[in-house]
Amino acid sequence: MRLFRLHLTRSAGLRGKALVVIGGALLATASHQVNGATISARSPALADVVTAISLAKEGDIVSVPAGTASWNSVLTITKGITLQGATTVANAGTKSATANDQTIIKDDSPLNTKSSGLIQASLSPAQSFRLTGFTITHGSRTSVNNIGVVHLTSSTSSSPTLNMRVDHCHFNHIYARNIQTDGWVYGVADHNYIIADGNGQSFYINCATYANKLLGHGAWADYPWFGTNKFFFMEDNTVVGNGIVTTSGAIDAEYGGRYVVRHNDFTNCRPGWHGTEGGNRGCRGVEIYDNSFHWTIAPSAMNRSGVALIHDNKWDGLASNTSGHSQIAVFRESGAVAVSSTYGIADGTSPWDVNDTEGNGTYVEGHAPHVFDSGTVKSGAQSSLTATLTDSSKNWSTNQWAGYSVKQTNSSSVCYTKGSYIISNTSNTITYFYYSATDRGPNLKFATGDTYQIHRILTGMDQVGRGKGDLLSGNDSSAINTVTGRRSWPHQALEPAMSWNNVYTPTNTAYGYCGSVPTEIEGRDYYNLGKGLAADSTPSKVSSTYTASLNGIAYTVTYTYPHPLTGPAPPTNLSIVSGP
Repeated sequence: MRLFRLHLTRSAGLRGKALVVIGGALLATASHQVNGATISARSPALADVVTAISLAKEGDIVSVPAGTASWNSVLTITKGITLQGATTVANAGTKSATANDQTIIKDDSPLNTKSSGLIQASLSPAQSFRLTGFTITHGSRTSVNNIGVVHLTSSTSSSPTLNMRVDHCHFNHIYARNIQTDGWVYGVADHNYIIADGNGQSFYINCATYANKLLGHGAWADYPWFGTNKFFFMEDNTVVGNGIVTTSGAIDAEYGGRYVVRHNDFTNCRPGWHGTEGGNRGCRGVEIYDNSFHWTIAPSAMNRSGVALIHDNKWDGLASNTSGHSQIAVFRESGAVAVSSTYGIADGTSPWDVNDTEGNGTYVEGHAPHVFDSGTVKSGAQSSLTATLTDSSKNWSTNQWAGYSVKQTNSSSVCYTKGSYIISNTSNTITYFYYSATDRGPNLKFATGDTYQIHRILTGMDQVGRGKGDLLSGNDSSAINTVTGRRSWPHQALEPAMSWNNVYTPTNTAYGYCGSVPTEIEGRDYYNLGKGLAADSTPSKVSSTYTASLNGIAYTVTYTYPHPLTGPAPPTNLSIVSGP
């Protein structure tokens, strides 16, 4: 009979005996166990890691040795422990990152089920978790999993889980999201080396239960809190996309997600986020600074909701064809949502938006949207990004309706009630933005005999540059503004996105935001402050805008770098600034 020993390493003066496995059966010979022990798993096999974790107490280290194992189900961790492998990562945060793969876990978990992924840590606010020293790679499955292989979540929504850390891990060609947060989680992912495969995302950040609410509503009813630890941080990582599509290795967020990206090195991938396009809310707030981006394919990035401070980043390789670091988009305004979506189409008729109700650029709450014009379509046509409708009975002025919206009003049409913003018009033809993909319901098309109306939206709910507002509740037909008691505009604060010191280094060109939809107005909803400001400084325009009354605290500097959780040992109770 073979003996296998699980070693407990204790600090001086602490008592406790060893735990012994005989023939696969665990014999506990210790009278008690205290925090601070190191428990060594027999192998990287899932069963052996589960056994070691079952012996651990709060604050213990579970050490997993070198070796390779395939896991076909998720390991759920509810103890505040450190799970430590033998892999090492060097030069993370630079283009020359390397990994010495020692403890290798292959992802053979099922596709998009509760058993998907490999490691899920679900902790309370009082607990701490650290994952370090693992190589995680794909198994036999080659379909992309929409659940993170490392999943950090909170076990309660009454207050945030503060102390989550993933560091010095090598995520190597995983067919899935790599690191995902859900619930109400703050923490840091640092010094990781991530090589993406296909559309696998490096990070997917959600904050759905912020302030004990659902669907991200809580985050949208609170301040942005820039410069504090109320975000999930990604710092000193190296992330590499597949060099085929810009979504490979990308960062994504929604459900009120809040994240900070700093001091990372990206190749053929970028940060981005979803907007409020379905039953959930979009990403709430982002800071992106001191990162390097290298592109061998045409770069692209999209900001769809909330507010971002983007500064002191550098790009090289292929240049952006817009001379900008990101495009501002509002999918609800371009018809890129289903007509049955919770907040409807932002075409000047949805009660959730600020619409022109008086026909003169004025919004009066409770008044019906103004109909500027209507008619019957003579013909329609579509191309990749634009479409047209012609009404031969009209004699409009050139571009009279540019910036307004057109809506399908033929109840027999498959795209009935869908709308999009107008790009231009001639005397009798309207050209509007055409969302040609088929993932969001029928495309907005007009055929002979269809009818239409022209409306105007002034500000869209959750658009880039809008933030704290009335608390909403529910989704679909149950969605309501809890302040007004009905489906209505949430009176959101103007929180303009800011860009400064972002440079395309080969030509020393300043990068900034690129607006497209009519409601996103430069100098109101976003500011491009240019280059040449003092490095890592806060321009007066930013600090004078993000005062305590708008931000929760006066914003003067970025949050502490390196993140306090990256110290020699994670604190057991990292403090947080006052507020939700």
